[in-house]
Amino acid sequence: MTSGSRWLIAALFVGSAVWAAVGSSWIFPQLSANSDEGIYLLQADTLLDGDLTPAAPATHAEAFVPWFAAIEDGHYVLKYTPVHAAVVASGDLLPGPDRLALGVIAVAQLGALAALAAELGLTGRARVAALALFALSPLVLQLEITYLPYGTSLALGMAALASVLRGLRLRALGWGLVGGFAWGLALFARPYDGVLLLAVIAASAWSGPADRRDVVRTAAAGALGAAVPLAAFLAFNAAVTGDAFQLPFNLLEPADRLGFGDRRALPSDAFIEFGPAESIAALGRNLLLVVTWTGGGLVAIALAGWALVQRRFRTAPVVAMLIIWPLGYALFWGSYLTAFVWDGALFLGPYYYLPLIPMLCIAAAAGWEELQRFHPRTSAGALVAMAALSLFTLLPALRDQIDRSSQREEMAEALATNIDTPALVFLPPVYGAYLQNPFSFLRNTPDLDGPIVYALAGNDARDAQVMNMFPERSPFRVRLPRGWSDQPEFEPLIEIEPIT
Repeated sequence: MTSGSRWLIAALFVGSAVWAAVGSSWIFPQLSANSDEGIYLLQADTLLDGDLTPAAPATHAEAFVPWFAAIEDGHYVLKYTPVHAAVVASGDLLPGPDRLALGVIAVAQLGALAALAAELGLTGRARVAALALFALSPLVLQLEITYLPYGTSLALGMAALASVLRGLRLRALGWGLVGGFAWGLALFARPYDGVLLLAVIAASAWSGPADRRDVVRTAAAGALGAAVPLAAFLAFNAAVTGDAFQLPFNLLEPADRLGFGDRRALPSDAFIEFGPAESIAALGRNLLLVVTWTGGGLVAIALAGWALVQRRFRTAPVVAMLIIWPLGYALFWGSYLTAFVWDGALFLGPYYYLPLIPMLCIAAAAGWEELQRFHPRTSAGALVAMAALSLFTLLPALRDQIDRSSQREEMAEALATNIDTPALVFLPPVYGAYLQNPFSFLRNTPDLDGPIVYALAGNDARDAQVMNMFPERSPFRVRLPRGWSDQPEFEPLIEIEPIT
């Protein structure tokens, strides 16, 4: 690899880290319209306080319940496992600017991709191209500036696959241990993704050139490496749900699960019918979105297809991911929800399908290198076209995000202007009786002792009792006469009045 290539790789790493940390403050100063971000931040705060779940007050716990949380044994059990939240929390322990953890995740993704590209047989020049395509993919750039967990899971997944492949190539069981540990963490972080990832790893290992006995030995080493994170996973489930095999994901709403049928995320939601027709429609729309949200767009997809046909690198892991992941998510109703019911996949990108992006970038880079070898001028034109297509998707998306952020910024400014701390602020239950949706950036500290304590507005009698719980705080009520929407054209009317 030339010194110029090394400098370019270094620039990609530094640029990705800076974009994640600084771009998030610029585009999403009050988080994105995906309220999951607030849940992970609350979970990170809780971990920093030394707990797994926030404690619920002894009385009127329903007035402080966060979105996607169930009240169990005096605690708010959040829907998600704490792996990504632990990464976010670690950023607060490191010296440096706010949102440092986002930069760490961005760098981890690129590092794992570089290792995977090497194991798949890409040359140094093709590896640089793959990193550039990935780093400039609109979906990656969007997710890097959020606290959503998909980047963390992707880094763990690529690290697991690369480590297993390296262990098989070198016949080194130590790399199998590393791969198993990374996979175990990936399963802990997002259990269903971990199952799909295991299928990809198994298909990749079994179809490779390694001796079958080496595959079995590496699998045994991987199982040993996975033992610690899997034990932690089961222990976490047991601690927060009372059952090692009961996920907190389904504790709040059992209908939020895989397969066909009536589905919903919250008990207060209406059921959505999810059947084969909805599954196929969601799969089709999400895959079309993947084309435009991948670095290089349609040109990169064409180059990737050509490289896969030419088989100039180890294609089995790429093919396995491109088949297994979409088919797996065709069984999850959330892919239909974000593509048709809520427009999350349209303005944030098809984030459930993020693992397809690095595989497509690897294949596209191999295809571009082959094109450059025989048609240098055409390859230069392809670079220009890929850059233009990426910007064509990215720039309107970022503009839309800025427009969607304006309402939350107005809310934050109204609170900062009209409220003196310490305060108790009653928020309207916009989307059900939960805090942090849609106001994900307005979160309580785990022990309800921050400068502002947020509570859900109820009837006058309950609100009076809640105020009695915080006699030293000035109470305020937020009203939204026009309701609320995260659509870019919506202009909120925010009224903040003291309660006397």
